[in-house]
Amino acid sequence: MNKADSSKSQQSAGDAALTKEWHIKIGGLIDEIGSDDFCKKLIAVLSWLVPFEQVVIISYKQGYAPLFLFDNVKNKEKNNVISTYSQGAYLLDPWYEVAKSGVADGTYRLADVVPDEFFCSDFYQVYYRNTSLKDEINYIFTIESGEVVEISLGRLTGLYNNFELQQLKCIESVILSLCKKHWSAKVDSTAAMYGNKKSSDTHRQVVNVLNNFGVSLLTGREREVAVLMLRGHSLKSVGFTLNIAMGTVKVHCKNLYSKLGLGSMSELFSLFIEVLACPEANNAEDPLKEYLNTYK
Repeated sequence: MNKADSSKSQQSAGDAALTKEWHIKIGGLIDEIGSDDFCKKLIAVLSWLVPFEQVVIISYKQGYAPLFLFDNVKNKEKNNVISTYSQGAYLLDPWYEVAKSGVADGTYRLADVVPDEFFCSDFYQVYYRNTSLKDEINYIFTIESGEVVEISLGRLTGLYNNFELQQLKCIESVILSLCKKHWSAKVDSTAAMYGNKKSSDTHRQVVNVLNNFGVSLLTGREREVAVLMLRGHSLKSVGFTLNIAMGTVKVHCKNLYSKLGLGSMSELFSLFIEVLACPEANNAEDPLKEYLNTYK
């Protein structure tokens, strides 16, 4: 897209946001700040500009498992979308990494935040394919109490185009401002939900699995390679991230597969998910070794 087309696209997006109906909808959203109907009004405002089928709003707080603030996920898909994610799959989610990174408030598209082979990764195949998601655009912002909130607008049929992305970016400042005010007003209720000890215990346990996965069986570098591959990095990207040669990455990959008796990346991913789901392994010094001793 040339500069003229880009400018025209942004102008068209701006025109949509200046209509009388738009102002009426925004006024209705302002009226619901702090109320339980805010999220439904928010969806109505956003879907008036850009079509999407699935909305999930998640809060990330350091030291806790993600907190689902709102979703319109169908009941039959809830287990894949919410339960699987909350039980530890979030550790491999690029959006979780974005939230941890301290990224600036803004509008982000899935393709812009994922590793180079994410769409071929087992996490994508198992999680995204099972949830039927084809594309996502997220509003991301940090509220006064420090939590990072992500509003995921999911497409189940087709991808977002550039014009639709520009539509959502055009209204970004207004939407983020209202959302910050809403969730700052709801800080007491979210604090109460985070006060649930189970949330912090779950996070501590799954982080322990990730940080100490195979610590007594693999070298430190082999574990770094394994975690990056689990997150969807190609061997080339692993080498770039760790500043090591491609040949060295291949050697580490071959060695870790050999030590764990694995033959593929899919088997490594399946093993990691099995360890995450193993209660006996959650608090072990080496969760993988504990899992193997218990079930293999």
